[in-house]
Parts: sequence; C-alpha cells; structure tokens
Amino acid sequence: MTTTASSAPAVKRSIRILEPIRQDGQGAIRITKGNVVEDYKVQTFEAYAGNATGVTLTKKDGTTYDICLSTDPSETTCSCPGATYHKKGGACKHILVLQLLARMERLPLPRPQEGEDSDLVEADCLVGC
Repeated sequence: MTTTASSAPAVKRSIRILEPIRQDGQGAIRITKGNVVEDYKVQTFEAYAGNATGVTLTKKDGTTYDICLSTDPSETTCSCPGATYHKKGGACKHILVLQLLARMERLPLPRPQEGEDSDLVEADCLVGC
C-alpha cells in the first residue's frame, strides 16, 4: 500500500496597513487569513542596543505578542503560540508580516553591523503568513 502526502488547499492571506507606522513607532495593521480578520496596534522600539527592532502587536481583545526582529533572522523571535509551532520549519505570521513590511520600507529595522548578513527571510504574504 502506497500513501501520498496531500497538500492542504491554499488559504488566502493578506495584510493591510490601517495606520502607517509613525515616527513615534505607532501604527496599525490588519492580517487576514481565510475568513479570520485580526487587527493589531503596532508599537516599535529599539532593542539590543540598536541591533534589533522590538515590536509589540496588540489585538482588540488585549492579547499582545512581543516580536524581536534581529539583524540576524535566525535570532528573530515572537511570543505567539504559532512561533513555537513553526520553530522547526519557519516563522509565524507575525514575523513574516513584519519582515515583509520592513522589506517594503514600511517598518524601520536596524542596519546590520559591518560584515553582518543583511538578508531577511523572504516573506510572501499570500503564501506563508
């Protein structure tokens, strides 16, 4: 008997910037996955002496997730349950969305120190967040 792995149907995912992230580090985003829509207030701050950007995402119900976006993507972390689940094979939707926003220059990230790798994990919001 032979078994084959079947892939789950693709779930439509998107991100919308509700309030651009201002100089004070505050803004708002919406993450949609299928029929689930979640709005987050965004607060950014410098972390680890400028080698990382800290981000707190707060949902309407008060749930908060703390994300550390490091200049070294392997050291990027999120406090959400999905980050623990994805630890072995990738990043949670919060990390992927924030990395995508950084790549779009909509989220400030620290500049890597001389000699550090500046590549972020590619994040296609319609595929992995």
